[in-house]
Amino acid sequence: MADDPDNIDPLTHARILDLSSAISTERSKSRINAEIPSLLSHYVLQEPARRRGRVVTFYSYKGGVGRSRALANVALLLALRGSSVLCVDFDLEAPGLSSYFSGEAFKWAVPEPDQHIGLVDFFRAYRDNLFTRITKTSIQWEQLVQTIEVTDRGVSFDFIGAGRQDRDYKQLISNFDWHSFYDHWDGGVLIERLKRGFVEKYNYVLVDSRTGITDISGLCSVHLPDILVAVFTPGPQSQAGLVDALQCIEANRRELRPQEPLHILPLPCRVDRDVVREAFDNWFNKLLNSYFAEKVLALRWPWHPDEYFRRVAIEYFSRFVYDDTIESLVHHVDDEAGNAWKYGNLIRVIDAAGPIEFSTLTMAHERSSAVTAWEAPTVLWETRK
Repeated sequence: MADDPDNIDPLTHARILDLSSAISTERSKSRINAEIPSLLSHYVLQEPARRRGRVVTFYSYKGGVGRSRALANVALLLALRGSSVLCVDFDLEAPGLSSYFSGEAFKWAVPEPDQHIGLVDFFRAYRDNLFTRITKTSIQWEQLVQTIEVTDRGVSFDFIGAGRQDRDYKQLISNFDWHSFYDHWDGGVLIERLKRGFVEKYNYVLVDSRTGITDISGLCSVHLPDILVAVFTPGPQSQAGLVDALQCIEANRRELRPQEPLHILPLPCRVDRDVVREAFDNWFNKLLNSYFAEKVLALRWPWHPDEYFRRVAIEYFSRFVYDDTIESLVHHVDDEAGNAWKYGNLIRVIDAAGPIEFSTLTMAHERSSAVTAWEAPTVLWETRK
């Protein structure tokens, strides 16, 4: 890419803005000027270095919108480019994220992943150790981790499931008191420690949240994330309910973490623009004047909402209705007609959301060989009540 300011890649442009606004001394300004030539030649899908990782929650108001599938695609593409990734299935009442990693393309380190201890076991052990006189063996979060290898690709990522899927699981979920967890058991402190452990080890922690307005979804959407990917379909119920939920999330987040803004990335999924073109055009025009467009503008991302949604809106493909195949195993990341390209664009926005500290910023052009790895064969809502 030529060193022409008018041709700066959007991700590069966002970085320069963040660096310029974050550093004010003359000495620092000179360092920024020295880095700009490298920024201009930076490859957009390579990972920026940061002091710690970040937590990205995938949230939807209604189920069946493609939330878990989106997370699985993003996890795969991040792993293929060499990032360290942890997927966390926090949809405790209806876990299912692991099904997207169950095909021949993936190899689990344990023979029966659904019988491995997970989040429910972790929280139960924490509760039991608080209320029993006999000291029990505690569970460390690292014990929950399972490694998934991407077959024939030489990369892997980690996974934490909801818990052992045995006959006691549903009872454990229904009997767990999340309000007492926060109000009386110092659960907020435990979640902070859990998050700190995650982000110190991984570049990206991808959390699959419970749908709707529940205690668990509040924990995932208010307490944990740095970035919230808000997944919805073109249907009016999906969008209206999500807007109300996101406004509630934002209000609670401001109270909980007033100095840490939550970046919201709208992600339309299962978009079919070919069946009824007029219906698609009407929906898309309304989208550009909606709450979701305002969230795009708030990101300070160089793409106007029109371009943003055209680049990230996940298309409906009927072939993926009948199984849990991840599109990014089939579509090539450079094929604009496929969803892998769209998930790649979403990753670019995730990378650019929020400031990047200059002291840890390093250029990734030396990792250009990682580009070849992208080749594919084709809280509670009110925290303290």
